[in-house]
Amino acid sequence: TFEFISEIGMFDFTVDGLPFVSITPDDTRYGMGDTIVIDIAAETSAYAVTGDIYMLILDPNGVFWTPCGPGFSWTLGFDPFLPAFTLPAMLDIYYEGFWELPVTFGSIPFGETGQYHLFAGIAEQGTLDPWSDININEITVE
Repeated sequence: TFEFISEIGMFDFTVDGLPFVSITPDDTRYGMGDTIVIDIAAETSAYAVTGDIYMLILDPNGVFWTPCGPGFSWTLGFDPFLPAFTLPAMLDIYYEGFWELPVTFGSIPFGETGQYHLFAGIAEQGTLDPWSDININEITVE
């Protein structure tokens, strides 16, 4: 599961042919008042994939945050960003500047200094069994 991976270390791995989703920040270090700009990408093979798409943030206190709904409000916990979502066959997309997240003292989830981890992946619907490569990025708020 994603939680197990967060405990053994931060890494990013890919296997040719597996679907993937990724979220990539525009930098690795931010200060209060900065904006984190996130690019998003997704790719599938010759087959469509229906599963739960996860985009999570792990804060310096070990708490997971999930973006949800219009405007990307935040919920506490480890929930799918897009539950039961179908990615079509032969998908190959990249959106630059898909998501802009303010770094403001006291805000959720980037309201304090420390290291944050951004996760993206696809899991079997209703489970945490990974169906994709797992994308992990680490950023520091100073």
